[in-house]
Amino acid sequence: TGASLQRTEDGTLLAGGGKVLVSLPENFTGTSYTVPDGVEAISDYLFYKKTTITSVTLPASLKKIGTAAFQGCTKLTSITLPDGFTTLGEHAFDGCSALKTVAFGQSLTSVPAYAFSNCSALTAVDLPATVETVGDYAFRGCAKATALSLKEGLTSIGVKAFYFCEALEGDLVIPDGVTSLSAGLFYNGFALTSITIPDTVTSMDANGDQFANCTAVTSVKLSKNLTELPKTAFFTCKSLKALPDPVSYTHLRAH
Repeated sequence: TGASLQRTEDGTLLAGGGKVLVSLPENFTGTSYTVPDGVEAISDYLFYKKTTITSVTLPASLKKIGTAAFQGCTKLTSITLPDGFTTLGEHAFDGCSALKTVAFGQSLTSVPAYAFSNCSALTAVDLPATVETVGDYAFRGCAKATALSLKEGLTSIGVKAFYFCEALEGDLVIPDGVTSLSAGLFYNGFALTSITIPDTVTSMDANGDQFANCTAVTSVKLSKNLTELPKTAFFTCKSLKALPDPVSYTHLRAH
C-alpha cells in the first residue's frame, strides 16, 4: 500500500515499513551507496547497469537481493553479504567485471543461475557450508579465480557452473553429498592438477565435458558408484595418463 512507502532524505524509496529498498535517488550516478539499516530486501534490477558505482555497503539486516539487482555494475569492486543473508536472485552480480572479492556470509542456501557469471576479476570463491545448490552458469567465466572451496552440505552443481574458470589451481575436491555431475562443469580448468569425485556421485551428465580441457590434471579419484563415464568427460586432459578403473564398473562403455 502507498501508506507503507517512505522516501529518505537522499531520495531513496523504501517500502514495507523500511524493509524493502524499492528505488534509488532519482538519476543516481554516485560512486558509493549505503543501503539503509533495517532493509531486508533489495528489489529486482535495483542497481542494474549502474556503471558509476564502485562500492555498496549492505546492512546486517539484509536477507535478500533480487534478480539482476547488480547486473552490469562494471565498476563494483567488492561485496560483503551479511551473516544472516539467505537469498540471492538469478543474475544478481552477472557481468560485474571489476568485482574482485565476495564475502558470502554464513547463511546463503543457494547460488542461483548466472549469479556471478562473467565476474572476470573475482579472485576466490569460498562458499559457506549452508550452500546446498550452485545453479547453471553461476560462476561461468570467472577466469581469474584461483581458489575454490566447496563444502559438505552442497548437493547439486548446475550445468557449466564453473565453465571457463581458467585459473582455478591445485586440487579440486567435489564434496560428499553431490550426487551427479552436470555437463561442462569445469571445462577449461587449465590450472587444476587433481580431481576428487566422491562416492556419493552416481551419475555424470551424458552431454559430458565435465573436466574437458583440464590440461594440467595428472590424477583423478573417481566415485566407486559410477557405472559409466561420458566419453568427453575428460576430453583433452593431456596430462592424464589413464583413468582409474574402479572394480565396480559394470559396463563402462568406451563409445
